[in-house]
Parts: sequence; structure tokens; C-alpha cells
Amino acid sequence: MDPAETVRYDMRHVWHPYSSMKNPPVPRLVESAEGVRLRLAGGAELIDGMSSWWAVVHGYNNPHINAAVRAQLSKMSHVMFGGLTHEPAVTLARRLVDMTPRGLQRVFFCDSGSVAVEVAMKMSLQYWHALGRPEKNKFASALGGYHGDTWHAMSVCDPVGGMHSMFAGRLPASFFAPRPEPAFGADWEPSSFAALEGILRAHADEIAAFAIEPIVQGAGGMRFYHPEYLRRLRALCDELSILLVLDEIATGFGRSGKMFACEYAGIEPDIMCLGKALTGGYVSFAATLASDAVADAVSEGVPGLFMHGPTFMGNPLACAAANASLDLIGRGGLLERIREIEKILSDGLAPLRGSVKVADVRALGAIGVVELKKAADMERFQDALARRGVWLRPFGRLLYTMPPYMISDADLPAMTDAAAEDILRGLRESGLYRRLVPSSVRGARVLCEGGEYVNLASNDYLGISADAALQREFLSSLSESDGFLMGALSSRLLGGDNPAFGELEKYLSAAYSEAAGAERAALCFNCGYHANAGILPALAGPRDLVLYDRFSHASLIDSIGSLPCKWARFPHNDLEALRRILKSRRADFDSVYIATESVFSMDGDRADLRGLIEIKREFDCSLYVDEAHAVGVFGGTGLGLCEELSAAGGADFIMCTLGKAAASAGAYVVCSPAHRRLLVNRCRTFIFTTALPPISVLWTLFIFKKIRGMSERRARLGKISAELRGRLRGLKTLGDTQIVPVVLGSNESASAAAEAMKRAGIWSPPVRHPTVPKNSARLRLSLNAALSDSDLSLVADALNSFAEGGK
Repeated sequence: MDPAETVRYDMRHVWHPYSSMKNPPVPRLVESAEGVRLRLAGGAELIDGMSSWWAVVHGYNNPHINAAVRAQLSKMSHVMFGGLTHEPAVTLARRLVDMTPRGLQRVFFCDSGSVAVEVAMKMSLQYWHALGRPEKNKFASALGGYHGDTWHAMSVCDPVGGMHSMFAGRLPASFFAPRPEPAFGADWEPSSFAALEGILRAHADEIAAFAIEPIVQGAGGMRFYHPEYLRRLRALCDELSILLVLDEIATGFGRSGKMFACEYAGIEPDIMCLGKALTGGYVSFAATLASDAVADAVSEGVPGLFMHGPTFMGNPLACAAANASLDLIGRGGLLERIREIEKILSDGLAPLRGSVKVADVRALGAIGVVELKKAADMERFQDALARRGVWLRPFGRLLYTMPPYMISDADLPAMTDAAAEDILRGLRESGLYRRLVPSSVRGARVLCEGGEYVNLASNDYLGISADAALQREFLSSLSESDGFLMGALSSRLLGGDNPAFGELEKYLSAAYSEAAGAERAALCFNCGYHANAGILPALAGPRDLVLYDRFSHASLIDSIGSLPCKWARFPHNDLEALRRILKSRRADFDSVYIATESVFSMDGDRADLRGLIEIKREFDCSLYVDEAHAVGVFGGTGLGLCEELSAAGGADFIMCTLGKAAASAGAYVVCSPAHRRLLVNRCRTFIFTTALPPISVLWTLFIFKKIRGMSERRARLGKISAELRGRLRGLKTLGDTQIVPVVLGSNESASAAAEAMKRAGIWSPPVRHPTVPKNSARLRLSLNAALSDSDLSLVADALNSFAEGGK
């Protein structure tokens, strides 16, 4: 059949999962798959963000698993498991016993995940029957759970919010506790366990086992809950003689960020169900593991046998695929990679917070979830995502991804970006998302919300913006010959290249050439975000690699997502990790760019620029340094940390924004003359934007000439930065620069501290998750050389009072 006929026959005769045979959706015809990509009839490719329902963790057409299956196929494809055994099954059982919690010593092979749950439930019933407690023949679970579509498995799935509500009244009755709370990462609340405890204590004599998905409730809601819930559940089940069944079918083998999700709680179940990733998605297969106590009781009671035996139990091909999958899992680095996936998913999905359509965004391990406020139109969502080259399958109010573990750092953002593209159509007006506060800055003070406050939210580090004497001097320097100064009115390439740009760039080029001891050329941009967002994409090609510090500014990170090449991040200021990446990967690429800030905007600490220069020279890389928070503040003439460390000659690209210490607008990059010419021709954020007003450029030139002589202001700024850190009692601060982050922990604590500061006459809005990592919300105190000693005392006293509880 040709592709069109194949699809027509499918729609007429093939019943797909969770679908109707009346007006079924048109399926996409997959002809082959490789890595993370599905190849469709017609040639289109889709990044599979589902791992084919969470199973294909090593990617499609994996050479190692292919070889193992072919080798086994040449020996035997199947043999009955009753009275016979074979080496692949025994090897697999040994490996599962070795890698799962210590108490699980007995392995029963199953056909699928649902059957594994059925087996666990039958084991539980036989266990109590064998012990003379046949009245313990019911099960308990939590709302929001999903354990499969077979009959008894459905009885422990959410009876209301799940997929099996039409079978209510027909399935065996189970007891259901509320959804597990609180959320993963939240503070534990003991009262959240009370309802579950009440149910189990009231019905302990009837309940054979409690079945639950550990940490991650999968298809029932994609919710992540607190590990303490499991610890208390384990203790209560022990106390009340109830078996604990953990369904690790979706979470097992690393998906949650641990090899098995129960490791977050440090507990062992009586029975564990495994599946999905077990064979890498090659063959339907699962396993139910039991403790010695469960197996011995079942085997010693009446009838002395476990009453289950599927035809394809222990299939040799499935066992061979599973052993090969475990080979790959055991090679090392898996959990580290999954943590990297979690960070990329978290960062990529974070912008969806605040959308009118989105209720929550969350990520754990290799799981990313966007929970919508209303049920998604699955066909429309899938069509929109497929047009962007991504395959996801939403259900209900959930759009989620569980990508293969070997997905690249380039494909992950492509997937999260595709998800965002559709959801963000309903984004609120920005004033409803993040509140804009009209304000007027006057030196070290800000007027806003009807009051005057000491301003600790400004990047005017040298106190230039309200320096009236400088402003008068600048205005008096202007003359009629400067021409029309208030607007450029076009891009620099289309007539907006006012002579003021040339003057500023000539000055900067000379200053940096002197500092670098080599010829440098400057190019102006409209802002630092434009510069960072456009430069690396203009430089890097498909055969290149970009490596960046994970705490780099959002503008750098955003530029990474649009690169045409491979990229990866290294842990913050961890040069040994960077060196390891380069040792293993440098030979694979034509050019490698290393990107970092010199002073990090949220932590206020410094990059090891000398160490980075040493590495870039060792591995023949280019170094890109964002000096946004260093220029004006550091260096003998204020050119930044590169100048202060005599490292300007080692940085290939130095970017600085002009809206901070220079109290102006715009940005610039300093690089080789050849690279400047390339950027003029290829950098989209330079080419396709109207130029800055010339008067702003002239003000920048005027100020840069003044900054050279502002060593006293730089010294003052360094002095008060050190003094403030020294005067804060019992508060965690970061870094050693003019940016003084005071880490409070939770978003709520940071907000409370900001309110306390405001009451004391200090303006310092909180910086919260997801702008900074979870549980590291803070006040980011941005100091200004114009702050007085009394201002400093006011700030220190207010923070110390808050820390001591005097709110």
C-alpha cells in the first residue's frame, strides 16, 4: 500500500489507544526512527518528546540493543518459562536484584506494566491468604494515581479524575486517600498526612496493600510530591501490617533523577513493579520484584504456588533487550545527564509561568510538565507542535515531555520552545504578569509608590545618573554642528550611522587596544540583551560548539537556544568541569566558544578570568566575556575586570552594556577588526534595528572619558560593599562585589524581607524562583557610590532586624 492508502486503511480498521473508531484523528505514518527522531512518510522528522510513552530512553535504533537482540534471535526467539530457564533471564534477574532496594530478592517477569501491577496485587492477596488473614483482601491508593488499564490495576487508579471512571461500581472497591501533598521541594506539612493515616488505621484489617507511584504521579496528573510522605507511609504500613507496593514502571531506571524514585525517601517496598525503560522500549516487558517475606509466605501457604503464568513470561528476546538496556544505564553518567535535562527543561518551560492558560510548570529529572487551566485540544496541540518538528501527546490539562535520555542539548530547547509557542498565545498583558512600578530616580534615592526610598535596585554603580554637574557640562558641550540628535530614525546600515557612533567606537577601540596590547575594534548595539542575543549566533556555525557558565545572564542563555550548533553548559565557575568537557569533545568541532560573565549579576561573584584564558589557550578556543557589571567598577581606567586582571588581551570578545555604571543606553562589543566586520554583516540584532539616538551616544562618549578618572568612586564602592557584608549578622551573602545578594531561601521569605526593607525606607524588590534557583530567593542589593554612611547603617540595621525577627 502507498502511504495514503495505509493511513486510510488504518483509520477504517485499526483501533488505536484511547480513541474512537468514529471520526478518528488522522494518524501520522512513521516509516523509521533514529535517535530521538521519528521519520514520517514524506520525509518530515519529529523530535520525539514522549520516548514512545516513556519507554525509549536510549533512543531509536540503538546499536547496542540492536546487536543484543540480533544475537539472541540467532539462538532462540522464545521458549516457555514453565519448567525451563535461560541465561538472559537469569542474568537479568541477578542485575535487577543487585540494583533495586536490598530487600527485593525475588523476580517475577511479566508481559507489561499493567500486568506487573496485577501480579503485585495477586501476590498481596495470596500473601495474606497464606498467613491466615483472608479478610485482608482490599487495596488502598491515593487519588491522582495511575497503575494501568487491566481490570484490577484499574481498581487502584484514581476513580474520579482518572481514565476509568465509567467502570466505577464494577471494579473491586478500593480505599482512596487524598492526593499526596505537599509538592516536591515544598516545606513538609505534617497535617497533609492525616487523612491517609485515618483511612489506613480505620481499615487496616481489610487492606492487603497500599499501591502508589513514588514521588511522581504519572498519567494521573504528572504531580511530584514530598519524599516525607513516602517515609511516613512506609512506617505506617509496617505498624499496621499493610504491604507497600511501589509502582516504578514510569519512574524506574532514572526518569525521576534517581535510579528509582523511592530513593528520594530512602525506603524499600515489599513489592516493586518495573517496566517501560526496562528494555529501552524494544519489547513489551516488565517485572514484579518481591521481598523474601512475601515470596516465602506465598510459597509456603495454600496452594503453595503463585497462581500466575503468562505465555510469554521471561521471553529471551525481551530479556536480551533488557540486559542491553541495563548495560547502557550502568555505563556511568546517566543520573548526571538527567539532572542536566531537568535544568534545561526547567529553564525552557519557566517562561510559560504567568500565561493565562497555564496553571503550573514543573520539572523533575527527565520529566517536564505544563499544567493548563483547561483541557487541551489534543489534535490542535499536536498539529501545532508537529509543524515545529516536535511530537508530544497532551492529555486532559497536561502537556508534558519525558524525552529520551540521550536527547541533545540542542533538541531539548527546540522541544520546550515548541510547547511555549502555542501556549503563550494567551499571555497576559505584561502589567498583569509582572507589575510595573512608575518611579523616578534621584541619585541614591528613588521616588515610587508615594514614597522616597534608599535605592538598592539600581545598577547606577558610580552614581552618575543624577550628577547634575556632569549633566550641565555635557549639555554645554553640545553645539548646533552636532545636528539632529534626538533620533537616528533608521538602522545604521540604512542611513542611521550618525558620526557620533564612529567617535564612540574609535574611542573604545583605542582604549581596549591599549589595555589588550593588540588591535581591537568596537561595535555599538542598542542594549546588552541585543548584543548577547545576536553575537554568538552570528559567529558560530553548524560544526562549532558553545560552552557557557550555567549562571550566565539570561541574554546569553537565550542566545544559546538560537544557535545553529551544539552547545553545553558547565557548572558555575567549575573550570575543571569545563576542562573535562573540552578534553572529551574539543576534537569533534571546528571552533569552540566559551562564554561567561566577569561579575555574575545574581550572585555578585567573579569569574576566574585568568583560569578561563589559560583553558581557552590550551584548547584553542575563543573566550566571550560579558562585562556588564564590571565596566566602570573595576580596572585602572574603568574598563572592567579584564583590565584589572591584565586579561583584556586574552578575551576575544568583551561585551558591555551602557545602562549600568555608564548611566546611559546601549551596549558595545570589542573584538578583532575582522570579527567586527563579520558582525556588521551577519549579526541580526545589529542589522535589523533602528540605531540609538545620537545624543545618547554622545553622552556615552562624554561619560566614558570621565569614568577614566573616577577612581575615588570605584574605591568608595568597593569599601561600602565590604563594609555592608561585614555588618550583616546571621544572613547569608554571596560574592565580593558591589552586588550583595542576601539569600533568604523561600520566595515568601524574600518577599517578607523586601516589605520589611520598604517599611524602613529602602527599595529592594525580591528576586525569586524561577529567576534564581529554588530555595535561593534573595534581596539583590545593588550598591551605589553615592550611598552615604547613614544609608549604609540604615540598610544594615533593617536587614539585621529582619533576621532577628523584628519585622
